[in-house]
Amino acid sequence: MRRIHFYRGKYSGRALNQKLLHTVGKRDYVGGRWTTGKKITYLLDGVMSYSYAPLRAMSVIGLIFALVGFLYAGVIVIIKLTLGTPPTGWSPLMVTILVMGGLQMLMMGVIGEYLWRTLAQVRKRDAFVIEEVLEAHAVGQKREP
Repeated sequence: MRRIHFYRGKYSGRALNQKLLHTVGKRDYVGGRWTTGKKITYLLDGVMSYSYAPLRAMSVIGLIFALVGFLYAGVIVIIKLTLGTPPTGWSPLMVTILVMGGLQMLMMGVIGEYLWRTLAQVRKRDAFVIEEVLEAHAVGQKREP
């Protein structure tokens, strides 16, 4: 099983004091091992590992598609009532595809949100980082005045 490690997101998301380390020396080799494909994969790993934005975007896009389908169905009903022509061919098919596809995307986004929250609980990432401990007392000891 391949484990994905996105260390930049892992450490930059914490409230740790970070310092830049400068090195002195001659670089013999100018090229690198980071190809464009590896960089894109690293970018996608970072976005997918530390953000629920793709899931939320899927839910929003699904909701928009479903609303557009319902609005288009309303337009078809109004045209039918005012002009008396029955909707045939492309119109009912488009309404069905927009509404059903939009609702499916919306539900997949909701399921993804549930899975994301479950994953967040399983990962057990720290909710906060203790920067400094001012006093430390063992449990059960009395404090001296």
